[in-house]
Amino acid sequence: MFIVRTIHYTGVYKPNGNSFLGVHGWTRNPLIEYFIVESYGYLTPAAAASKKGTVTCDGATYDILVATQVNAPSINGIATFQQYWSVRSPRKTPGGAINGTVTTGCHFNAWAAMSMYLGAHNYQILATQGSFSSGSSIIVVS
Repeated sequence: MFIVRTIHYTGVYKPNGNSFLGVHGWTRNPLIEYFIVESYGYLTPAAAASKKGTVTCDGATYDILVATQVNAPSINGIATFQQYWSVRSPRKTPGGAINGTVTTGCHFNAWAAMSMYLGAHNYQILATQGSFSSGSSIIVVS
């Protein structure tokens, strides 16, 4: 079963380095990790992934990408799995106030049209993630 939501968010996102703000989730059968990225610091998320196309959702264009993680941590322990990405292009400007809407079903439908299928949903949040970076975020979801 898909967790199809319209997520509204508002707050402050101040990355200092490599981070991103977006929806993150996992499915099982198949094991898929997915991201819908609204904004990011200095590195484009999924830069090493393969671009499959684009989609327009909520008035913005997103690049659709796919990557394979081999023997990586997952919700099932160490596993090999695919990551699906929708990365807003251009990104929302980081460094201060930020707000927006993510209609997850728009992305899920676009992925399915590109033979990128999800399994049964296990987990879905709107989060900021960083790697070897600093900064701050305060985001309210409704």
